[in-house]
Amino acid sequence: MVQHVLRSPRTECGPGRRGRATAGRGDGPTARLTPVGTFTYRAVDTTTGRVEHEWDHVLTGVLEGRTPVPDPNEVADYTWQDPDVLRQRMTAGPHEFTPWLADVLRLATHHR
Repeated sequence: MVQHVLRSPRTECGPGRRGRATAGRGDGPTARLTPVGTFTYRAVDTTTGRVEHEWDHVLTGVLEGRTPVPDPNEVADYTWQDPDVLRQRMTAGPHEFTPWLADVLRLATHHR
Protein backbone atom coordinates (compact mmCIF):
# COMPACT_ATOMS: atom_id res chain seq x y z
CA MET A 1 0.00 0.00 0.00
CA VAL A 2 1.11 3.52 -0.76
CA GLN A 3 0.60 6.55 1.43
CA HIS A 4 0.10 9.61 -0.74
CA VAL A 5 -2.33 11.98 0.93
CA LEU A 6 -1.54 15.62 0.11
CA ARG A 7 1.18 14.61 -2.35
CA SER A 8 -0.74 15.10 -5.56
CA PRO A 9 0.56 17.91 -7.77
CA ARG A 10 -1.89 19.46 -10.20
CA THR A 11 -1.40 21.07 -13.58
CA GLU A 12 -3.81 23.13 -15.57
CA CYS A 13 -4.20 22.28 -19.25
CA GLY A 14 -6.68 23.19 -21.88
CA PRO A 15 -7.35 22.86 -25.57
CA GLY A 16 -4.92 24.77 -27.74
CA ARG A 17 -5.26 26.34 -31.13
CA ARG A 18 -5.24 24.17 -34.24
CA GLY A 19 -5.68 20.97 -32.25
CA ARG A 20 -2.62 21.47 -30.06
CA ALA A 21 -2.88 21.37 -26.29
CA THR A 22 -1.41 24.20 -24.22
CA ALA A 23 -0.73 24.64 -20.53
CA GLY A 24 -0.89 27.90 -18.63
CA ARG A 25 -3.38 30.43 -17.47
CA GLY A 26 -3.88 34.11 -17.95
CA ASP A 27 -0.75 36.15 -18.51
CA GLY A 28 1.62 33.53 -17.06
CA PRO A 29 3.97 31.23 -18.92
CA THR A 30 2.65 28.82 -21.52
CA ALA A 31 3.85 25.62 -23.16
CA ARG A 32 2.84 23.82 -26.34
CA LEU A 33 2.17 20.27 -25.26
CA THR A 34 2.89 17.03 -27.09
CA PRO A 35 1.27 13.74 -26.03
CA VAL A 36 3.97 11.14 -25.23
CA GLY A 37 1.98 8.23 -23.80
CA THR A 38 -0.54 6.85 -21.36
CA PHE A 39 -0.44 4.53 -18.36
CA THR A 40 -2.78 3.03 -15.79
CA TYR A 41 -2.09 2.91 -12.08
CA ARG A 42 -3.90 1.91 -8.92
CA ALA A 43 -2.88 3.16 -5.46
CA VAL A 44 -4.45 3.06 -2.02
CA ASP A 45 -3.95 6.00 0.34
CA THR A 46 -3.34 4.31 3.68
CA THR A 47 -4.27 7.48 5.58
CA THR A 48 -7.73 7.98 4.10
CA GLY A 49 -8.45 4.58 2.58
CA ARG A 50 -9.22 6.23 -0.75
CA VAL A 51 -8.28 4.38 -3.91
CA GLU A 52 -7.01 6.00 -7.08
CA HIS A 53 -7.36 3.85 -10.18
CA GLU A 54 -6.71 5.99 -13.19
CA TRP A 55 -5.73 6.02 -16.82
CA ASP A 56 -3.40 8.98 -17.23
CA HIS A 57 -2.11 10.83 -20.27
CA VAL A 58 1.40 12.30 -20.23
CA LEU A 59 2.21 15.43 -22.22
CA THR A 60 5.53 17.23 -22.50
CA GLY A 61 6.30 20.80 -23.46
CA VAL A 62 8.86 23.58 -23.39
CA LEU A 63 8.07 26.50 -21.11
CA GLU A 64 7.57 29.77 -22.98
CA GLY A 65 7.41 33.17 -21.36
CA ARG A 66 8.16 34.15 -17.83
CA THR A 67 8.93 31.98 -14.82
CA PRO A 68 5.83 30.46 -13.18
CA VAL A 69 4.45 32.20 -10.11
CA PRO A 70 2.19 29.61 -8.45
CA ASP A 71 -0.85 30.64 -6.45
CA PRO A 72 0.22 30.18 -2.80
CA ASN A 73 -3.31 28.93 -2.00
CA GLU A 74 -2.73 26.01 -4.38
CA VAL A 75 1.03 25.36 -4.33
CA ALA A 76 3.14 25.14 -1.18
CA ASP A 77 6.45 24.85 -3.06
CA TYR A 78 7.95 23.80 -6.36
CA THR A 79 11.40 23.16 -7.75
CA TRP A 80 12.99 22.45 -11.12
CA GLN A 81 14.75 19.06 -11.05
CA ASP A 82 17.05 17.32 -13.48
CA PRO A 83 15.32 14.02 -14.35
CA ASP A 84 18.32 11.95 -13.21
CA VAL A 85 18.41 13.76 -9.86
CA LEU A 86 14.67 13.24 -9.47
CA ARG A 87 15.06 9.51 -10.16
CA GLN A 88 17.74 9.31 -7.44
CA ARG A 89 15.49 11.13 -4.97
CA MET A 90 12.58 8.82 -5.81
CA THR A 91 14.78 5.75 -5.26
CA ALA A 92 16.00 7.08 -1.91
CA GLY A 93 12.54 8.12 -0.64
CA PRO A 94 9.75 6.66 -2.76
CA HIS A 95 7.01 7.56 -0.25
CA GLU A 96 7.83 11.26 -0.62
CA PHE A 97 6.31 11.24 -4.11
CA THR A 98 2.99 10.52 -5.72
CA PRO A 99 2.62 6.88 -6.76
CA TRP A 100 2.28 7.79 -10.44
CA LEU A 101 5.32 10.06 -10.77
CA ALA A 102 7.71 7.25 -11.81
CA ASP A 103 5.48 6.40 -14.79
CA VAL A 104 5.19 10.06 -15.79
CA LEU A 105 8.95 10.55 -15.55
CA ARG A 106 9.64 7.39 -17.57
CA LEU A 107 7.34 8.45 -20.41
CA ALA A 108 8.37 12.12 -20.37
CA THR A 109 12.10 11.45 -20.48
CA HIS A 110 11.83 8.64 -23.03
CA HIS A 111 10.55 11.19 -25.56
CA ARG A 112 13.03 14.00 -25.00
